[in-house]
Amino acid sequence: MNTNRSRGFTIVELLIVIVVIAILAAITIVAYNGIQNRANDSAVQSDLVSVGKKLASELVIHGSLPVANDTGLSSLGLRLTKNAYSEGYNNGTGNYNFAYCRGDDATSYALIASSKSGATFMYQNGSVQIVTWSLASSGTICGNAARAGISPFTVRWFYNNGNWALWL
Repeated sequence: MNTNRSRGFTIVELLIVIVVIAILAAITIVAYNGIQNRANDSAVQSDLVSVGKKLASELVIHGSLPVANDTGLSSLGLRLTKNAYSEGYNNGTGNYNFAYCRGDDATSYALIASSKSGATFMYQNGSVQIVTWSLASSGTICGNAARAGISPFTVRWFYNNGNWALWL
């Protein structure tokens, strides 16, 4: 018996395969974004600790934190993972995504940075913590750090791609 039955897939079978592939792709994209956000957060936290250790070293060697000018901060040779940071604070000349708040006593400081994941971290007293306020709110960045237990800040520096900018 010879029947003229063609071999192939029905439209329903093809649609089921396409839906399954789309679901797997969606799961993969969500998982990748989560991994990427955690990597950015880890890079930002690592940068905060690294800069914090350099500042602590300067404090031990010189008895005070680096002077609040471009030369003083640049002499530390800071390197940050620039692709891990959010846009941050815009002072009119660029977006600054890493803040250094130096206390009036020249021995206390806080470092604040925003990750691409949307999380903001602060390094203070040798540890990194996540904070609920944003780096984009320039007027309160160092004020929030000061309320967390550091002496009042009058000098705030922002970092972006190797450049420091003063914001008073």
